[in-house]
Amino acid sequence: MPQDTQPKEETQPKKLAEVLVEKSGALDVHQSVQDAGDKLRSLEADSLPVAEDRRLVGRIAERHPDRSAAGHGHDPATERVGACMSRELIFCYEDQDRCEAEKLMNEKGVMYLPIVDHDMRIVGIVTREDLQALLK
Repeated sequence: MPQDTQPKEETQPKKLAEVLVEKSGALDVHQSVQDAGDKLRSLEADSLPVAEDRRLVGRIAERHPDRSAAGHGHDPATERVGACMSRELIFCYEDQDRCEAEKLMNEKGVMYLPIVDHDMRIVGIVTREDLQALLK
C-alpha cells in the first residue's frame, strides 16, 4: 500500500472569527440599570460589555448595579446603563486567536469577552467555556 507522503499541516490557533458563536450578551447604554442587574444575575456574571449602536463603549463591572444605584438614591428602573458603566474596554479583535483571548480573560478576571471588528462593532461574545471547547 502506498504511504501518505503529503506533509502534515501544522495546526495554527484558530482566529476568534472562525469559532465565534453569535450571542446576545452585551448590554445597551439605554437599558435600565434594573434590566442590567437582572441580566447579570441570570447569567451569574460579574460584568458584561456595554454597546451603543453595536459599538463597544464600556462595561458594567458589578453583579448588582441596580442595588448599587438604589443605595445611592437613584431609581434602577429609570437609571440608564450608560450613566453607571465603566469606560474601561476589555475586548479582543475577531482576527486574534483564542489563546490571546483566554490570556486576557484570565488577566482581567472576566467571564464574558466581547469580540469586535476593527471599527469596534461587537461581532459576538465568548465565554471561558467557549474557548475551552475549542481545545476538544
